[in-house]
Parts: sequence; structure tokens; C-alpha cells
Amino acid sequence: MVEKITSIYVTDPELWKRFKGLISKTVSQEIMDLVRKRVAELEGQAESAGKPDYEIDRELKTEYLKVCKEAETLKKRLRRMKAYETLTQLAESLGINRDISNYKEIASGVRSQWAGPAEPVHIFTFFLECLYRKRKLEQRLDELKIYGKA
Repeated sequence: MVEKITSIYVTDPELWKRFKGLISKTVSQEIMDLVRKRVAELEGQAESAGKPDYEIDRELKTEYLKVCKEAETLKKRLRRMKAYETLTQLAESLGINRDISNYKEIASGVRSQWAGPAEPVHIFTFFLECLYRKRKLEQRLDELKIYGKA
């Protein structure tokens, strides 16, 4: 989507010709990637600097799928240990937020109140951390969809 067309003035036509011959994307895409990278550098956002939107989107979606799989694996493991329902009920009784934002406090409370073996509590803590990461990734994916970048 083009919001505004901006002209650039090339002072070295030979260099411009070489540039166009070397890039694999359109000139507009290449220039926008360069501008994004430079703006990110200037704003101190080095982790996404130099990556075009489609790469960031792909990495975000891949990370989301990875976190979903990890959460499901941890949940299955807790169910096999016959601890998932009990630990979930305990977390709910301690007042876990819907967005899992208080997972650290809940994990601490679960650890202090759990009378069984330590392994299920540790796995449940990992599970809560995983759910929190999943929620954060969902928020980021929603932002990308709202702004038409996904």
C-alpha cells in the first residue's frame, strides 16, 4: 500500500545502474528495507534492524508455532503425571490473570503450596512461562494483522 510517493535524486547514475542490477527485489522494496534498517539503528532497535517485514512476520509465526508445540508438550507431560488439573486449579485459586501476566507470582505460590514431588511443579512453571510467551506473540501477531503487515 503506497501512502505517499517520494522522489529521490540520484547524483551518480552509474552507481544507480549498478545498484539496480545487483538487487533481487524491486527498487522500492530495497530502499524501504534500507530506510527501516537505518531508522531501527537510530532508534536503538537492533534486533529487527535490517530485516524486511516479511522476514519478521515469518520469524514471528515460526516462533509462535514453536511455542504452541512446546506448551502442548508440557501440558501432555503434566497430564501423564496426573498433575495438570490439580496444578491448574491451584493456579486459578491463587488468582492467575487471564493474560498470564502474573505467572511469576502464581508459580511462586504454587511451589509453596504444592505438597507433591518437585518435578510437576517445575514443569508447570515452564508451562506458565510458555503460555505467557504465547500470549505475547499473539498480541504481536494481532498488531501485525491490524496494521496490515501480516
